[in-house]
Amino acid sequence: MDERLSGYGHEDTRLGLELARAGIGVRHLDNPVLHEGLEPATVFLTKSRQAVRNLAQVLRADGLGADTRLARAATRLRQLGLAGPARAALAALAPTLRRNLLSTRPDLRALDALKLGWLLEELAQ
Repeated sequence: MDERLSGYGHEDTRLGLELARAGIGVRHLDNPVLHEGLEPATVFLTKSRQAVRNLAQVLRADGLGADTRLARAATRLRQLGLAGPARAALAALAPTLRRNLLSTRPDLRALDALKLGWLLEELAQ
């Protein structure tokens, strides 16, 4: 695993992409996950933020992870010249998105939007 990545997230993405570049096949398994409340939502959001930081790091360093849905969305916004306005809008919405995700009825689209805002912020640095 890449020691440059700290905390949580995308170590496996990087490993899988490096294996693919080396011509080593990877078998993907459908592995549904059930959340049994073992981790508070606040901890999950902190880990998600770290995973987005790691994704930005591998994107900047090697271009790895560019085929993830999140990176493709950020790239498309950048190509259209909309990354700045989208980043600003998502930053303004972040408290509302976070409140939704910490509620008793979270909407996973709020998580997607929050992560996109985080990635746009990371890539702008």
